[in-house]
Amino acid sequence: VFIAYLALACVLTWPLVVRLDSYVISEHLDAATAFYNLWWFHQAVCELQTSPWHNPLINYPEGASMALFPMWLPYDLIALPIICAKGAEGLPLAFNLVTLLSFALCGLAGFALVRHLTRNPAAAFVAGTALAFAPYRLWNLTRWHAICLELVAFAIYFFLRMMREGTRWTVAGFAASALCLVYTSPPYAGDLALALVIIFVFLLVNERESVLRKKTLLNLAAAGAVIVALSSPFLLAAAREVAD
Repeated sequence: VFIAYLALACVLTWPLVVRLDSYVISEHLDAATAFYNLWWFHQAVCELQTSPWHNPLINYPEGASMALFPMWLPYDLIALPIICAKGAEGLPLAFNLVTLLSFALCGLAGFALVRHLTRNPAAAFVAGTALAFAPYRLWNLTRWHAICLELVAFAIYFFLRMMREGTRWTVAGFAASALCLVYTSPPYAGDLALALVIIFVFLLVNERESVLRKKTLLNLAAAGAVIVALSSPFLLAAAREVAD
């Protein structure tokens, strides 16, 4: 399924796949901002060995907080090896590869969620295609904090599986998806939290016994604790920036 969505992404973004190192399928202004995001993350982590949420190059010598600047940490980490190997010349390649990966992952996430809900693979594939290639995502290709719908869909999928099955991999999947969303798009993370409250109430009404099992509640508490603990450095930095 992942390969099918990846192939579809290559077709629908043609000729991107044959010009990965020179062609950017988006408007130039936001592409420059996206390139700066990728470059700065590499500069902070590999060159300056400093936090990417504080940029000493802006407003020198005091520096400036980047806590409210979209950092897209999961995507930055995926792109980092390419930029380490090729430097600034690798920015188009890194950007394009991560964009194609996002299309495929978004389709896969939509497929997994809808298949879980409907048990219908055909309907799930159509739903994944609609999610991955929605006009909203195509319009915002250089705004990864706006197109990271795969993280939302994966978080909901793993949450449902966690509440119903309670296996360790579903707990880990939910925590990882939600945590990645916090570090990619805090507004979406807030929307996800609200959605999960609504889903929890729905499950409580319709699947009360499974929701109120001790194991289920412990899994939910463990996942929540991991998400809060690992996202707290970024959230505290953002809170300080808002307070200032």
